[in-house]
Amino acid sequence: MANKGTRNHFKRSSIPDKVWIRNKKEYKYIRRQAPGPHTIYTSLSLGVLLRDIMKVVDTLNEASFLLNKGAIKIDGKARKGTDFPIGFMDCIEMKGGNYRLVLDSKGRYTAEKTENKESKPLKITNKVVLAKGKYQITFHDGRTKETKDNSLRVGDVVNYDTSKNEIKDVLKPEEGATCIIIEGRHAGQKGTIKKLAEKSAKKDITVDVEGKDIITRYNYIFPVKEEWL
Repeated sequence: MANKGTRNHFKRSSIPDKVWIRNKKEYKYIRRQAPGPHTIYTSLSLGVLLRDIMKVVDTLNEASFLLNKGAIKIDGKARKGTDFPIGFMDCIEMKGGNYRLVLDSKGRYTAEKTENKESKPLKITNKVVLAKGKYQITFHDGRTKETKDNSLRVGDVVNYDTSKNEIKDVLKPEEGATCIIIEGRHAGQKGTIKKLAEKSAKKDITVDVEGKDIITRYNYIFPVKEEWL
C-alpha cells in the first residue's frame, strides 16, 4: 500500500482534552499541527488557537491572512503558518495585547493576558553531559541551552529571557513551592507542594490544593512563581 504522506488534518473527536472547542462534533476534521517545538499531544495549531480559543478570526483563511502580515508573534518571533504548534506557556503577541497559553481549572488551554512577553517559564525535561564541564539542558518547548551550572536538574523550572536567551531565575520542585498540575485528572489545578515521596521506580508528590491533599505524579507538576506568568 502506498504511503499517503503526512496529513494536515485529524478528526475532531480524537483531539486532546486540553483543546476545548464548543462545536467539537459540528465538523469532522480539524487543522493538524506541523512538526515543531511541541508534540502533537501537548499542543494545538496556531490557526485553531486564533479561531476557536481566542476568537480573533472566524475562519482559517482569515487566520492565514493575519499571519502572513506578520501580525502574530510567538515568543518574540513572527509565525506565518496556521499549522504552527502552540503549547503550554507560549507567549502570543498581537495588536490587542500579549497572552500566555495556560490551563484553566479544568485542564483546558486558555489564553490569559501577560505583561512578561520577554520571559517564559520553561521546565527542564532532559540533561546531557558534554565535554569540558558543560551540560546541555532541554526544555519542554524543545529549545536547548548549554550551561556550566550542574545544579540544574530535570524537573526544575527556569524563568527564561527569550530575547537574550538567558536564564533569569530557577525554581526547584521542593516542599513549599507553588506549582500547576499539567497532566492527569487534576490538570489545571494550582497548589503548593506538600510532600515528595519516592517509590521504587516512580516518584509521587502530594500537592495541597485549597486545603485538599492531591497525590499525583512528579512528572505532572510544573513549579512556577506567579510573577513569572
